[in-house]
Amino acid sequence: MHVAHITIEDVCSGLFRTQVLNISREIVRGDPRITIDIHAINRPWMNDEHRRQLAKYAKMLEGGGVRIVYTPVLPPLRHALKSVTYSRGVTALLTAVLRFRTGRGVDVFHSRSYWPAMALRRLGHRNILFDPRSLWVAENLSTGDLVPDSASHRYWLAEEAACARESAVTTAISAGMAEHFVDQYQAKDVRLVPISFARDVFKFSADGRARHRAQLGWTDEKVFVYSGSLGMSHINVAALERLFGLAMSVPGTKLLFLSGEAEAAIHALMKSVGADPDRYRIVRPRQDEMGDWLSVGDVGLHALSRQHDYRTRLGTKVVEYWGGGMPTIVNENVGAAADYIRADDVGRVVNDATTTLEFAGLVSECLRLDRASVESFATRTFSSEVVAGLYRDAYAYVVARRPV
Repeated sequence: MHVAHITIEDVCSGLFRTQVLNISREIVRGDPRITIDIHAINRPWMNDEHRRQLAKYAKMLEGGGVRIVYTPVLPPLRHALKSVTYSRGVTALLTAVLRFRTGRGVDVFHSRSYWPAMALRRLGHRNILFDPRSLWVAENLSTGDLVPDSASHRYWLAEEAACARESAVTTAISAGMAEHFVDQYQAKDVRLVPISFARDVFKFSADGRARHRAQLGWTDEKVFVYSGSLGMSHINVAALERLFGLAMSVPGTKLLFLSGEAEAAIHALMKSVGADPDRYRIVRPRQDEMGDWLSVGDVGLHALSRQHDYRTRLGTKVVEYWGGGMPTIVNENVGAAADYIRADDVGRVVNDATTTLEFAGLVSECLRLDRASVESFATRTFSSEVVAGLYRDAYAYVVARRPV
C-alpha cells in the first residue's frame, strides 16, 4: 500500500516532527508493506532552513519506508481567509503541485488539513483520508480571521462540507469534533483518531526531574508547567492570565514555561498577574529534551478562551503532559480535555467562578493522583503505537472502498 501524506505544516515545527513524521514512521513500523511519501508544501522564503532540517530527517529515514517530498511554493497564508479569491488561488496552486508531484500508484491520499483535501478533490480523487486535526473554520472565526457570514466564511463552510462528505474517511481528534462532521454534514465514515505522543520522548524521567529541579533551584517546590505558545493571535491570553493567576495564588508554587514564545510576551503576562520574577522560568528545550523538562512538573496547565469549537478542543500539550504521567488542570473551554479529566480522573477542571481557595484544593487533589495511572491512561489512549494502528485501519478501509 502506498500513501501520499500531504501537509502544509512547516517541516521545522514540533507538530511536523511529532504529528506527521513520527506517526508516519510508526505506521510503517507496524506494517512494512505500507510506504509513505510525506509531501511537505512549505514557504519558499524558509527554504535554506528547511533544507538543513530535511538533511537531518533524511539520515533518520534511511531504509525506513518513509520519505519526504519537499516543495517550497506555499504563499503567505496569514490573511488568506479574508479573500475568497486568494483562497481559491492557494487551492489552484496546491492542485497544480499535487498533479505534478504525486503521480500514479497512490492507494491513499492522507490530507492533513483542509487545503490539500480541497486540491485533491479538484483532481478527482476520492480515496482521501481527510485528517483536519481541528475545526479550522470555527477556529478562524474565533481568532477573527474569518468574519461571520462573509463571502469567505460561506466559501469555507462549503469547502468543509464537501471535504467531509466526499472523502472516503474523515478523522476527528475528539467525540465533539466527530459529532460536528456527522451532524452538520452527514459525513460517511468519521473515525476518532486522537492526538498522539511518542512514548520515548515524553516519558517521565526521575533523573531529568532531579537534575533540572536542582538547576532551577526548585528541588523541593511544587511546580506547574505550561508548554507551547500562548495560542493563535494570542486570543487565549485572558484565559491563561486567569489560570496563571490562580496558580500563583498557591503559596510556595513555581511555574515553568517550556516555550518558544517571545519572552517579552510571557513576562508581560506574568507581570499582569503580579508574579515575582523568581517564581517562574522560561526554557526553550530541544525536542529530545522535552521528556526530561516536563518531568520537572507536578501539574500541567492549559486554558482557552470560549471559542466556537471549544467542545472539540484537546491540545497536544495536554496529551504530552499525560504521557509523562503529569495530572493536568484545564479550564472548561478545553472541552475534550475536560471530558477526559472527568471520565478518567487525570486532572481537574476550573471555570470562571473557581476561587483561589477552591483552586488550591484542586491542586492538592492533583498532587495525590497516581502518576503511573495517568501515564497508563495516556499510553492506551494516545501513544503513537495506538494512533498509528487507527490510521492503518483507516487506510485499509479507504483501499477496500476504492473503485477499481
